[in-house]
Amino acid sequence: MRLSAGVIILADGTLLRDVTLTVIDGVITDIASGVDIDAVFYSVVTPLFHNGHSHIEYQLLSGILPPGPFFPWIRDVVRMKFCLPKALWALSSFYGVNKLLEMGYASTEDCSDSGFAAFMMFSCGLRGTSYREVNGLVSDIDSICCESRIDDLHRCLGKMPVGIAPHAVYSTCQAVMDVVLSRAHGLPVCIHVDESPEEDQFCRSNAGPFVEMFSNRNIEYNSPNSSAIMHFDRLGLVSQNTLLVHGCNWSPDDIAVVKARESRVSVCPESNQFLQCKRPPVDLMYQSGIPLVIGTDSALSCPSMSPTKQLLLLMDRESDPNFHKWVFHSQVTAESGQPYDIQVKGGADFCAFGRGESVSGKTLHDIIRQIAVVIPDVFRSGNRMDYGQCQGRRDDLIRVVRELANH
Repeated sequence: MRLSAGVIILADGTLLRDVTLTVIDGVITDIASGVDIDAVFYSVVTPLFHNGHSHIEYQLLSGILPPGPFFPWIRDVVRMKFCLPKALWALSSFYGVNKLLEMGYASTEDCSDSGFAAFMMFSCGLRGTSYREVNGLVSDIDSICCESRIDDLHRCLGKMPVGIAPHAVYSTCQAVMDVVLSRAHGLPVCIHVDESPEEDQFCRSNAGPFVEMFSNRNIEYNSPNSSAIMHFDRLGLVSQNTLLVHGCNWSPDDIAVVKARESRVSVCPESNQFLQCKRPPVDLMYQSGIPLVIGTDSALSCPSMSPTKQLLLLMDRESDPNFHKWVFHSQVTAESGQPYDIQVKGGADFCAFGRGESVSGKTLHDIIRQIAVVIPDVFRSGNRMDYGQCQGRRDDLIRVVRELANH
């Protein structure tokens, strides 16, 4: 197979202009200068992407909830989870994996409450880590459930990459956190932290809708009187083994703690925008050298699920070309810590955008802007994949989900 491109973007953000790829038996055998007029031409070719944070089990719920403040949104998500049948989460997890593959992701770090995601990822060839969520505000019952889930995860170790995700400071009581600390040794950890203004109100000021909710439900739950990241650090949950998601309200002191503990951070720019949360201080993370990955969160708050749109939302606020390269490199960092790349003798897995469109002379930022709303042609082992075969059935399922949710 021969494929020409106006631009190839390498994993470090370097641009190769007007080149032709040759693929033989699933391996890139040559990257030559010049466009082959007999080859299929694409405007942009990139490596496959890594999704730093997803909830693939929510894919069938895309578009059900409107954009708006975080608290009423998360309240409605919890209500839907109780009214929808378990079988739906299996189907939705399957379509969530399908969607990420369609958008050009090779791997993801996914949080799953239902537990179906790990199996669907493994079955469909989507690499990454599946974190099993634990939460709950009833100490006795929820801590026992947490113990059971952790035992299940330890049995899965070695068979598939799994981890544990104590959900967030406002949804996970101390007893559950204690179980995670005492029993989850060897499991990677993922935590939603400092995402919304409502969470920040609760954590720092013991005020706002979360406090009102606890009061209305007669739940005794104390504010940490600090940022959520400082709270989790005091518990011993911030480490090299921890993926911290969001960080929208971090101060320089919070970032210093993350840097000192060598934790990774995933930011979710489209989801934060959808839920009226602050933009994470990615400029400070960049200056501090914190390892960053970029995620979508769920289809409930990230309608596009597009890796390039997430890139654009971060790049639009900055003009430093080195920042742009850092952002692009972040997005393609795999679970192994190594970037997906396009190189001679490398596997022929890549995304190809925009047949026949010119990107002559454009910067990395301008190129990402051009393709941000484009669904790529995805090539794996040199073969163009078709992930849209079940679109009709998926539309039928979405209609059923919406009818159930409305009741």
